[in-house]
Amino acid sequence: MFERNPECIKVLGKDGSLLDINPAGLSFLEAESILEVRTHGLSNFVLPAYQSGFSELLLRAKAGASGVLEFEIRGLRGGHRWLETHVTPLSDGDGEVTMILTVTRDITAAKVDGAARQAAESALRISDVALESISQGVIIAAPDRRILSVNSAFSKITGYSGSEVVGRTCRFMQGLLTDPQTVVRIRERVQMFMEFSGEIVNYRKDGRPFWNELTISPVFDDAGVATHFIGITRDVTARKQADHALRESEAPLRLGARGGDLGVWDWNVPGGTLRVNERWLTMLGLEPHALTPSIDSWHALVHTEDMSKLSQNMEALRSPLENQIDVEVRAQHRQGHWIWIHVVGSVVERGPEGIFDPRCRHPYRHHGPQTRAGRTGSRRRGAGRKRSAGAHATAPDTRRGRGLLDYLRYRPMYRPCVRRLAAARRLCHRRTAWAAPRAATRR
Repeated sequence: MFERNPECIKVLGKDGSLLDINPAGLSFLEAESILEVRTHGLSNFVLPAYQSGFSELLLRAKAGASGVLEFEIRGLRGGHRWLETHVTPLSDGDGEVTMILTVTRDITAAKVDGAARQAAESALRISDVALESISQGVIIAAPDRRILSVNSAFSKITGYSGSEVVGRTCRFMQGLLTDPQTVVRIRERVQMFMEFSGEIVNYRKDGRPFWNELTISPVFDDAGVATHFIGITRDVTARKQADHALRESEAPLRLGARGGDLGVWDWNVPGGTLRVNERWLTMLGLEPHALTPSIDSWHALVHTEDMSKLSQNMEALRSPLENQIDVEVRAQHRQGHWIWIHVVGSVVERGPEGIFDPRCRHPYRHHGPQTRAGRTGSRRRGAGRKRSAGAHATAPDTRRGRGLLDYLRYRPMYRPCVRRLAAARRLCHRRTAWAAPRAATRR
């Protein structure tokens, strides 16, 4: 019984010395014989953190009291084990303790499982706290798409409590404005256990629609089997409304730019990015993607003799008292010749510091139109051609030109352009009136 017992059995003397140990005990301590154990010292197998408890247990046993202790040991070969030891004192007829019997079992597996369980429970608690603290709605669903749980942000966005949605699919949030094609895409991606990301119109509990930025991701176990779906929902209605309002406000400007044959540009100073419309590119003979969208690529097209003039106008915008730029420069056409460009701009936004952006000494952003004024020749002939060609290039026809001028006249940033368009029209009318009598005389 002593030799075959799977648990470690030790017999200690009254002074705590090792008298006997069974083979299972030698295996726990990774020793070949009882001599190795005695040489190493029984208490030296116990890790330092538990040695005081082990010593107290032996002292209580010598005094005639039983006890139990859990501790960790390191064997002679370096292996670590968790052990649970039960200590019982053995007394003679007079009640005096003569020996101490210890029965020890290996609880390493239970300790590891318990630690893993505690870690999993701790991670789960952290996950629950994280889910409740984020602003996005979170939905956890089973493979059949039925909802298992939602966080408080989901309830705040939709108006539905967790008890009202558990066990249901998300179809209850669909309505008249929900795009059927988007619903089909979601269903197809989910059936194939693939991720979905997109926007869809859903409905709150009170019937109000909202734009939902939705992401659905499948969760797989170690065997590659889908166990859950996690959905992240975010209310982006305010952003969609702002985008719609911006498009509505820019529609008259785009109409006016097309009617007035204007190239429109928008320069973001900190980033150096430049956005232009199609007419701006066609003035220079460029294709839609032929120009790198940056202010440096535009400056590379400007004539070297005009760069100082353009730079001076740009430098003036550093002053908070100066918000507009109005300059004529030569720019190189794609075919190699030079054309005159009338550049008009206005600062529309300054940096967060109020006057200047802290990252640069220029205004944060400005934009405006530009018109083509003609092709250059010699200095004297080019100036004349610039004026005459400018009259024909910038003046729209009579029927739609008047409405355009009336519209642009009340936009401060376009007033210089309006003055040039009006002057060009008057010049056209005078030339027409002057040419008609001469044509009659020749006849």
